[in-house]
Amino acid sequence: MGLFSRRNDKDCEETKCGIRAESSGAPVKVLGAGCPRCRELDAAVRSVLEELGSEAVVEHVTDFPSIAAYGVMSTPALVINGKAVVCGRVPDRSELRKILSDLSV
Repeated sequence: MGLFSRRNDKDCEETKCGIRAESSGAPVKVLGAGCPRCRELDAAVRSVLEELGSEAVVEHVTDFPSIAAYGVMSTPALVINGKAVVCGRVPDRSELRKILSDLSV
């Protein structure tokens, strides 16, 4: 699917900034091309979810059109249930714990 292709509304979720992004069913997504900071965020998210005993699915999104669909212009970014909650930085473990503890999965 191209960047400006039409999407089916039932396959999309609207983010807090009003940009529509495709939903793949994974409630937690790490957005980033695979740089060291993106990998660091991915590992931290998985580790904190394991500590919390959550079985949430984590998806690492690396293609730019999908990242841009969330309105994210700097990576790494963390998306929870279709909404970007952290952009352009790796939050510390206590902040991640707070963000992910509210995840109802």
